[in-house]
Amino acid sequence: MFDVADHVGCSHSAVSHVLTGSGKGRIRVSKETVEKIRQTAEELDSQPSCAPRMLRGKHTGVLGVISSCWRDHTQLRVFSRVQQVTAANGYQVLTAQVVLNLVLSHILKNHYSKANLTA
Repeated sequence: MFDVADHVGCSHSAVSHVLTGSGKGRIRVSKETVEKIRQTAEELDSQPSCAPRMLRGKHTGVLGVISSCWRDHTQLRVFSRVQQVTAANGYQVLTAQVVLNLVLSHILKNHYSKANLTA
């Protein structure tokens, strides 16, 4: 949105208001500026960032997949299929690999400390 604002010569708040409908009743933008913003956004192929959407707690379009190992052929086939299906439905996949021993150690440590026991 900043690039559109720079090209039009207006605030990024005005661009946000025009492109997303935010700021109703608080931000006034002239019809001429609205048209310039929309035209410039289209010319620049401006796409809204998913970060503000995530901060508002709305749909992000991101699916997280966590695994302890990505070397197993079955897991890789399953993951490949997950990527195909999610991409076909407009989602992105975020992956992470964890060391299972560290995760279990952390869980057990928290469990025992809450129960006032020693491991």
